[in-house]
Amino acid sequence: MLLNKSEVTDPQAYFTEIEHTLRDAVEASGDDVSSLIELAHFTDVVRDAPQDAEPLFAEAAQRALTLLEAAWAGQIGVLGQQDKLDAALKIAEMAGKVLPQSSRIREAVEFARQCSSR
Repeated sequence: MLLNKSEVTDPQAYFTEIEHTLRDAVEASGDDVSSLIELAHFTDVVRDAPQDAEPLFAEAAQRALTLLEAAWAGQIGVLGQQDKLDAALKIAEMAGKVLPQSSRIREAVEFARQCSSR
């Protein structure tokens, strides 16, 4: 990859190479959203294609929500295991505002309640 902008003789080829590198990073990253967000920004700003960037941002947001849901559910569960039900319920309240239909969060809260009642 060309790293020095002063050496770029064909900006279009340079940007195409960057785009391919970003797409490779998205493919290699699995569920990680950071490379997908970077590709979306590149598509929007450098390629001036907001219509193409929109679904990339939407996919990144969906992936991030899925990860956030898993993190909150896990945190609620471990707080319950430590008899920290109040802290678990505070996290659950916050999670409920973002993901009100989440069965995963509801199940984690039930688990935390069960743990703290032992």
